[in-house]
Amino acid sequence: MKFKFNIGDLVIFQKPNMTYTEWKQVDDYPYVTGMITFREKSGATSVVDEFKHSYYHVLLPDGNKYYSQREDKLALLAQSNP
Repeated sequence: MKFKFNIGDLVIFQKPNMTYTEWKQVDDYPYVTGMITFREKSGATSVVDEFKHSYYHVLLPDGNKYYSQREDKLALLAQSNP
């Protein structure tokens, strides 16, 4: 079962493209928390097919944005009101 995140949901995920040396640094925590601001659907091969994946734009508390984060890389912390 795939879970679709909504705009405004609070999520946690690993920083993308981290190297082994970045993982070894104690000061740099490898996970970030942010809010979903936009969802893109991708992967449909025809009108009948269901979209395979959704990609999300995530806004961090410090104002940085992570674009096109795959839904399977995100974990829900808090759900926004519908």
